Amino acid sequence: MRFVFRVLTIIIFPFITIAQAQIPPGYYNPATGLSGTALQQALHDIIDNHTVVSYNSLWTWFQKTDKKANGKVWDMYSDIPGGTPPYEYTFISDQCGGYSNEGDCYNREHSWPKSWFGDVSPMNSDIFHLYPTDGKVNGMRDNYPYGKVGTATWTSLNGSKRGNSVSPGYTGTVFEPRDEYKGDFARTYFYMETRYYNEDSGWPGSPMTSGSQLLPWAQTLMLLWNLQDPVSQKEINRNDSIYKNVQHNRNPFIDHPEYAGMIWPQYMPQPATYTWNVTSGNWSSASSWTPARNVVVTGDILLFDGNVKSVSNVTVDFSSPQTVGRLRIINNAMVTFTGSSASGTITIGVTGSGAPQFEVTTGSVLTIENLSPVTINLPSGFTGAISGNIIFRNAAHRMTGTGPGSMVFDSGSVFTAGSGFSGAPFGTTAINSVSFGGGSVYVLESGLPPFGAESPASVVVFLTGSQYKHKANSVPSLSGRNYSHFEIDFPGFNQSVISGTAVCTFDNLSITNAILAGFDFPGGCTIRGNLLVNSGILRFNPSQGILKFDGTSAQAISGTGNLEVGANCDVTIGHASTTIVNKNLNPGKDLVILSGGKLTVSDGITLTVNGETIIN
Repeated sequence: MRFVFRVLTIIIFPFITIAQAQIPPGYYNPATGLSGTALQQALHDIIDNHTVVSYNSLWTWFQKTDKKANGKVWDMYSDIPGGTPPYEYTFISDQCGGYSNEGDCYNREHSWPKSWFGDVSPMNSDIFHLYPTDGKVNGMRDNYPYGKVGTATWTSLNGSKRGNSVSPGYTGTVFEPRDEYKGDFARTYFYMETRYYNEDSGWPGSPMTSGSQLLPWAQTLMLLWNLQDPVSQKEINRNDSIYKNVQHNRNPFIDHPEYAGMIWPQYMPQPATYTWNVTSGNWSSASSWTPARNVVVTGDILLFDGNVKSVSNVTVDFSSPQTVGRLRIINNAMVTFTGSSASGTITIGVTGSGAPQFEVTTGSVLTIENLSPVTINLPSGFTGAISGNIIFRNAAHRMTGTGPGSMVFDSGSVFTAGSGFSGAPFGTTAINSVSFGGGSVYVLESGLPPFGAESPASVVVFLTGSQYKHKANSVPSLSGRNYSHFEIDFPGFNQSVISGTAVCTFDNLSITNAILAGFDFPGGCTIRGNLLVNSGILRFNPSQGILKFDGTSAQAISGTGNLEVGANCDVTIGHASTTIVNKNLNPGKDLVILSGGKLTVSDGITLTVNGETIIN
């Protein structure tokens, strides 16, 4: 009942609790797997032959189907959801007779006017399209179609209005209810189209209908209202009550609002491209986008363009999943997702939407600092390309791919797991789905190590030329891991035992800021490039193991910090390695130089071997 944007799997609304409908088991089984007119026919066969009640008995039935929590009549033409209505009615005593003004009395409104079907049974007493409404407003609505009003010639006290139609395809007079009840009337009309499908011989029709079927302009509008105003608890309760107490059939479009799009897909709103246009605004506010995003459609392309707004603060105010075709952050756009209570998932990727589906270009930054988790998900077959920066802060945000290499951080990109972040940013199940290419950087300030899965499996792959920068006093994941450039850069880093049984491998290993980094790997460590210790102590101290230099070009051991090799650790120079020692090196055990390997000790540097020196 609240006016929000919704489409199929996309629902955006504040936190509300909706009780489940009491649908009998198997009620809709005959409709399973169908679409189009076949689905409409199947639903018709399920809900036809309902129990017909008299028109006069509706006064009584309304007390079961249309009662507010305070016992008053639920009149959609006078009610103001979340506010104070201008008047309310008491059942029975406030029934019409005559009326002159709003608030005089309530009567029985044929929302599908009886002149459209000839005022005959069973339509004239079908309670699914009959509602208790203010007599004056009912009279002003008359038998005009529902529609979108341009200029109002009359407005009720709750904001319902009559005026000229601005809906494409019809320019006559229409009546527009409040936004919060548009979905109610749309699903009512879908019911009428389906309940009386192929039972409309002799129906006079109207500017909105042909027999029992809506005309294209009207079908399009009702599908839009169905999306904009999701099913409310009021509708669910009314549907259950009619089934249990009155007609013993149901409105399928309250139980399954998605049926409407499956029957009339040709009239469904189509995806469009929307560009963010404010410095600060809500994601679900239509006016935050150009053109105005009045309805959310699966496959919409959302664009944050720094040439339009260089800085964009986006309040994440959705809590149910969204599906968009593409999400693009381009032209040096600085985009920040903020908010406190709402968390949600943005699924990116719809067939035909273009690639890459998720994009943060060079110079652009996406910061997600919601206090509640936000997830960006790329389904199978869709890709993300990041050459700008992405920062996670404050909560367990996630960015997940599906297939190998589905999300690529290109040269110049930086991902930062920032302060207050927790968990594994790229999830734990999609193995090899995220790759950091040459020139990209992963910065860990908080949260779990990047790999997400138990070694040797990994969600994240660090390719040659990438860099991992550890900026927290936490234990990095090293056992069985492969890094290109691994760096510890945190002045307070003090981890005396970083253990593991499998070989850890680095292209380059740098300690630029630390107190103590103690590597204790029985499986050993392999360095294929340079070893730099510029601050604190780097200690290799396994119970047994090998520190192996195994590059294919010159490798340097250097820096102003301390390098310690424990008593049980061999130092091995690989077959093709040329290792240049620019700082004191003290192998705790043996020094092994394999055939083809070279060891050069710079002037003034001390090399002390506590075990044997072996040249193979």
